[in-house]
Amino acid sequence: MVAPSFQSYKVIGDVYISGGKKYIQVQHPRTLNVRQVRWYEDAEYAKLYPEKSQEVATKMAPHRQVLGFGDAGYITIFKGNCDEENDWFKMSSARYTRLWGWYFRSCDEIPALPADVEPIRLDWDKVGGADGELYREEVVKHAVDALVYDESLAQWIGNIGDRIDITVKIDDKHALESKYGHTIAYSMSDADGNQFMWITSSKSDWTVGNTYHIRGTVKSQDVRKNVKINTLTRCSEVK
Repeated sequence: MVAPSFQSYKVIGDVYISGGKKYIQVQHPRTLNVRQVRWYEDAEYAKLYPEKSQEVATKMAPHRQVLGFGDAGYITIFKGNCDEENDWFKMSSARYTRLWGWYFRSCDEIPALPADVEPIRLDWDKVGGADGELYREEVVKHAVDALVYDESLAQWIGNIGDRIDITVKIDDKHALESKYGHTIAYSMSDADGNQFMWITSSKSDWTVGNTYHIRGTVKSQDVRKNVKINTLTRCSEVK
């Protein structure tokens, strides 16, 4: 959950860890500027913004009946080009939640679907308990990602705290702005398809598409969109 002042912004990408805290990128709805903001777990958000937290809880109404799982115990979610088919979903009877995107309730009749989206059954027991309450958002996200994203061959490399030497290709890089200043986020992969991320304020001249032999410390290992990601720190190029 982001601070109330950023809840109208579009979320870009997934939550990542920097300096021991969780962050996410958000995009301003009008200017389209992207910035890095803090991501709070439910308990932390409730402590910082108690009134807003109650409003969110009321709006979310995390109950299997309200969300449409019903007595059947499932809903239908989708994988594929859902963003490209937003207009179709908006015109249909589908519902939307940030937890898993567009979906149909178990009681809904699903119309003929666009060719580039695939229906996936999401069972209640993967995201909620016998009391009708949803599990923690992180648990729900992992369960949904495992269904809507194909399994990746990427693996975790070494252990947290290990100093590793790897040859990587720079797949993407983008600037982040925060109250702490300007940083660059690098997304990288090795020849085996293993995925790495490095966020730095001191290095900005690596080129997307180029390959570098680097040395870095494994800071954290997370799963995002069903892909294992190795987050690095203290990276340097090995000549």
